[in-house]
Amino acid sequence: MISTKRLLLRRCTVQDALALCALMTPDISRWVAVWPVPLGALDAERIIVGYLKDPHAMPFVVTRDGGVIGWLKIDDLGDGVVELGYWLGQDHHRQGLAQEMARAAMAYAFDTMGARDVVAGAQAENQPSIALFAKLGMAYRETRAVFAPARNREETCVFWGRRADDDPLAP
Repeated sequence: MISTKRLLLRRCTVQDALALCALMTPDISRWVAVWPVPLGALDAERIIVGYLKDPHAMPFVVTRDGGVIGWLKIDDLGDGVVELGYWLGQDHHRQGLAQEMARAAMAYAFDTMGARDVVAGAQAENQPSIALFAKLGMAYRETRAVFAPARNREETCVFWGRRADDDPLAP
């Protein structure tokens, strides 16, 4: 578990599928590679089980006041590199929650997992995510095509990162 002032990130379970389905809208799905719309319970369960079986992935649900409000995944890419992927339901945007959860996940990756580098990516047009990367002290790394199974196509994504030896994470 990872906790912040307002959030608790706990290990995702198959029982979280319906709560995640309720949060997935076209406006969220358009920015994430794996989560399609419409998202049925069986689709969500398949996604969750896939990450639970992956020895390099740590899937979390993001909760606030006991309710599921989003998803966060930490992938161990090897050689001390960790990748974050996350989304929040629309009703939870513009409250500083994405920055709070991402900052906590980065601290967990550096402090608990011993990561030397944390990276995250977003579609090149996803200006809110790119602005978040900058707020997290990340720097642009590269642009590359990523296959998005939710839409069955390649999409142009930008990747940003932060090294463990960069300035300390501000609260």
